[in-house]
Amino acid sequence: MTLKKSFIWIIIAIVLIYLIPTFLMKILNHVSDKAELDITIKEVSIDFKGIVLDKYSTRNVPPTHLTIKTNNNNILKISPDELVVDFASVGDSIIKVKSENLVYIKKSDSTISEFFYTRISMKDRIKSDFPTEWKHKWMESSAWDTINRD
Repeated sequence: MTLKKSFIWIIIAIVLIYLIPTFLMKILNHVSDKAELDITIKEVSIDFKGIVLDKYSTRNVPPTHLTIKTNNNNILKISPDELVVDFASVGDSIIKVKSENLVYIKKSDSTISEFFYTRISMKDRIKSDFPTEWKHKWMESSAWDTINRD
């Protein structure tokens, strides 16, 4: 009988050793996914107008961030899509439209170029928390993502 009980406890321990990490990973992934979606929604929701003061990186790689001096003299540090950072130059005007995933860069020669502000994953688009009115907008900002595509 003790051998049978020992065997049962070993099986229970093996099952728990497998289930607990799996369960914790699912919880952590859900929290991470929610945080990522919240960041995307916040980035699309913001608006600003200003001048590019600086292009920089937080690591030893090409620039990934911009410093913007807004029209009301605030300093913003943003990390838009890499195409925006690559195209923008110090001194360019930049406009981010509120609740639109669009940003406009105006060069010194007055040419204006439009870019999407941030990439939106297909995974975020299908979440119930993703704003309904945005589900089918700015699809070019999701073109890079083939995950969950039909």
